[in-house]
This record gives sequence, C-alpha cells and structure tokens, in this order.
Amino acid sequence: MKAKHALFLLAIGFVLEFLGSWIRIMHWAKSDYWTIAGILLKIAGVVLLAYKIVTYPGWKNFWNR
Repeated sequence: MKAKHALFLLAIGFVLEFLGSWIRIMHWAKSDYWTIAGILLKIAGVVLLAYKIVTYPGWKNFWNR
C-alpha cells in the first residue's frame, strides 16, 4: 500500500465526518452513520499512515537528526 492511499482514506474520512456534522445540524435522519463512517475512515487512514512511516527504511535516521 502506498502512502497516497492512506492519505486518501484520511481525506474521505474528513469529508464524511463534515457531511455527518452538517446533516446533524440540519436535523436530518441518519447523521450518525455518516459521522461514524467518517471517524472510522480517519482512524484507518491514520493507522495505515503510521504503519507506512514506521516501516519506511530511513525513518530511524530521521529521528536522530
């Protein structure tokens, strides 16, 4: 998996959570589903991005600079 896929999941998560919040403000039905889907996608994106960073070969040298 590439880092751009994790960033894509993160971006879609932000969009879905924004839509869920907007739907909640408008008092429409099923806003919980949009918000939960957005939060789950953001969590998946952060976890995958963290995994990608940790498994990168040169990440230890970055912290020693």
